[in-house]
Amino acid sequence: MLMTEKVTIAIPKQLYDEISKEINGTGFSSPSEWIRYILRQALSATKTGKRDIISFPYLGEK
Repeated sequence: MLMTEKVTIAIPKQLYDEISKEINGTGFSSPSEWIRYILRQALSATKTGKRDIISFPYLGEK
């Protein structure tokens, strides 16, 4: 596996806890994994001009 350099981004603990609860049982292994997924979706939507189309899989489907 190729190692990539990482940085730390701070979010409020309450938000982290809410994400942890929301992703429970979804296949995401951690809030960090889910946050990376969401950020990639947002960047992709921005690059393609489809800013109003961002997919949020699993949420609400427990």
